[in-house]
Amino acid sequence: MGKRGARPTRRDLLAGAVGGVTGVAAGAGLDSFRRAGKSSAGLGNDPVLLGRASQDVPAGVVRADLRAFHAGSGSDYHDAFVAALAAADAVYVPPGIWGTSDTIEVGAGKVLWSDAAYDRPTVPVQGAILRATKAMAATVRLTEPGATISSVVADGADSADAALEVATDEVQLNNVSARRGKTYALKAVGERCTIWGGLFQQTGSTGYAMYQQGSDTIMWGARVKRGQIPLWIAGSGGMYGVLHVTGVAGGGEGSSTATVRITGPRNTLIDVFYDTAVGPALLLEDGASNNHCIGMNVRNRYSGGKVSVIRCDATGGQALNNLFDGFFTDDAGGDGWSALLELVGHPADLAGTILGSGHADHCASLWNTRPTAVGNIVSDGKLVRNAGGTIVGIGASLVRFPHGLKGAPRSVTITLSDGTHPRPSLSIDDRDVLWRAEL
Repeated sequence: MGKRGARPTRRDLLAGAVGGVTGVAAGAGLDSFRRAGKSSAGLGNDPVLLGRASQDVPAGVVRADLRAFHAGSGSDYHDAFVAALAAADAVYVPPGIWGTSDTIEVGAGKVLWSDAAYDRPTVPVQGAILRATKAMAATVRLTEPGATISSVVADGADSADAALEVATDEVQLNNVSARRGKTYALKAVGERCTIWGGLFQQTGSTGYAMYQQGSDTIMWGARVKRGQIPLWIAGSGGMYGVLHVTGVAGGGEGSSTATVRITGPRNTLIDVFYDTAVGPALLLEDGASNNHCIGMNVRNRYSGGKVSVIRCDATGGQALNNLFDGFFTDDAGGDGWSALLELVGHPADLAGTILGSGHADHCASLWNTRPTAVGNIVSDGKLVRNAGGTIVGIGASLVRFPHGLKGAPRSVTITLSDGTHPRPSLSIDDRDVLWRAEL
C-alpha cells in the first residue's frame, strides 16, 4: 500500500487478493476510482474492475466488489448486485448481511463468490448472507448455463418462495448454503448441474430443503435438513453421494413424512445418512424405477414401530428394479420400525426389487412381501438364511431346534445322513423347527 490518501494501484490490490476492498473501506466511493480518466495508467489503477489488459495486469476474469456498486446509504443491495454482475464476470460478496428487495439473477458465465466463514444455524448469522427482505420468487436465481455461486448464503427469510433457484442447465454450486425458503431452500430444475458441499435447510416441517428436477445432477458432500420432505428427487440419472439428510422429528414444528423421496428413474444414492424422519427414511413412488441406493445408514427414534425403513409404493406408477444394499439401522433408543422394506401395490409393478445385504436391527419384520431377491441380512442376531446339522439320538422320534432365522422360514430342506429311513414330518414356527420321525 502507498502513502496515506494515495489511491491504491492495481498491483497493490492484487497483492491484497480482493479488488476494491481497500478503496471502498476507506470511503473513497466508485466515482473516485474513475478520476484517472481513460488512460492506460488510469485503467491500471482501477480497483473495482480487475482483469482487463493493462500495463500492470494481463487480461483475465473481470472481478468486482459488491460494495463499490451500492448507491446511497440504504440497506437494499439489489441494484448493487445487478450493476456489479453487469460490469464484471465475478462479483465478490464480503461477510455481512446484504438485503435484497427482488431476485438476484446470475447469468451466463457469471460468478457470485465469497471467502466468508461457513455458517450452520437455521437462521444464518455469519458469512456472506444474501437475504430476501420481502416476498419474491427466489432470493437468488441462476438463469443461464455457466453460472456459478461459491461460498455464499442465500436466505429466503421465510419470505422468498425459494432461497436459491437453479432455473437453467449446467451450473455449479460450491459450498453454498440455501435456507428458509417459503417452499424450497433449494429448487433445482436444471440439467447436468453440479453441487459440491453446502447446506440446504428449511426452518421446520414446511416445504422441501431440496427439490430436484431434471437429469444428470451430481451432488456430493452436502447436508440437507428439515422440511415436510427434506430431499425430493424427481429427476433422472442423478448421482448423490456422501449426504446427511435430516427430517423433522415432530412436536410443535410438525414432522417430516420422509427423509428422502424419489419419484424419478435411474438415480444412484451412495453413502447417505437418513436421519430422524417420522415417516419412512426412503420413499419411492410415482414411477421411481431403476434406482440404486447403496450404503444406507438409517437413524430414527421417532417411528414408534409403525412405519417401515424403506417404502416402495406402486399405486401411482411402477416402481421396478430398485436396489437397496449396504444398510444399517439404528433406532437410537426408540421403538424401531414395522419392516425394513414395505412393498405397496400390484406385485407386477414392483418386480425386480432387490434387498441386498446389511444389518437391520429393531425391525419387526424384514418385509411385508418378499422382494425378488434377498442378500445376507442380519437382524437382531438372526439371519435370513441359515444352514446347519443336528444329530438325532437312537430311538428319538421328536427333535426341536432353533432355525436362527428372522421370522418363520418359507421352506426348510433336510437331508438325512441315512437315506434308508422314512422322511420325517416337519412343523415350523418363528423360532424352531420341529422334527418328528415317522415310525
